[in-house]
Amino acid sequence: MNVVDLVLIIAVAVIAIVSAKKGFLLALLNIAAYVVSGILAKLFSSPAVSYIYDNFFSEKILLKLQELIPSGSVEGELQSIILNAIQSLPEPIASLVSHFNGVEIISSVTFADTALTVDTIEQTYVAPFVSSTLSVVVMVVLFILFSFVLRFVFSVINKLVTGKKHKMIRGANMFFGAALGVVKGSFIVGIISAVLNIAAPVINNPQFSDFVNGSAICNIIADLLK
Repeated sequence: MNVVDLVLIIAVAVIAIVSAKKGFLLALLNIAAYVVSGILAKLFSSPAVSYIYDNFFSEKILLKLQELIPSGSVEGELQSIILNAIQSLPEPIASLVSHFNGVEIISSVTFADTALTVDTIEQTYVAPFVSSTLSVVVMVVLFILFSFVLRFVFSVINKLVTGKKHKMIRGANMFFGAALGVVKGSFIVGIISAVLNIAAPVINNPQFSDFVNGSAICNIIADLLK
């Protein structure tokens, strides 16, 4: 056992202590909060994106397209028209759409064989590109909001179930929380050890390599990865 092993073992111990303090029930409830938040974010992102686009972006896009196409319809190259219309959106949104969908716009929107109206261009081309980018942003925001609310609610439930009045439940909760912490800590230590094994030959520092090669934990992980 060397310094690396000592640090990794201390890390597992700290994670176990923290997990014991939080308790097994809260750990499970936090996992449930993230899972439920992901499901809710997925369910509500689509209607949320539709509402945001229809109420805040659609009119700006249409006005810009009318400015770009005074005649009301166009036939031919569409990429520049679509990209310019997208630039009428707030700068952060426009940048995101251009960054994530710019190549797709250029590659998939090439030439219109028949004349297309402003409304058709907006609904067929611009709306899908903007909505696909918005859906990612909205999903992340909803996930954060739902997880915050659910974790708060679950923390209240945890305090009610594992309060000082329920000593046996509280003791079991702390024990299994510590056990879960050991598993979690071991997993994290395994990842760190794997990274150290990979980094040692890349860094090519004799002292660093000696630390890694002298670590029993790193050697065990290296053998498992072979």
